[in-house]
Amino acid sequence: DTALWHFRIFFISRVLHTLTYQLALPRRSRFVSFAIGYAATLSMAARVLLTARP
Repeated sequence: DTALWHFRIFFISRVLHTLTYQLALPRRSRFVSFAIGYAATLSMAARVLLTARP
């Protein structure tokens, strides 16, 4: 369930990033969508590393 939410958040952030790029919106909005996707990726990595710990 947690992984599904991570993937959903990442997917939505990438779609928003693409839309802000295509619509020539300010760089700040593109950065925010990128940062959300990056945070989701870091969170996924942390969850995997903490779960896989012996």
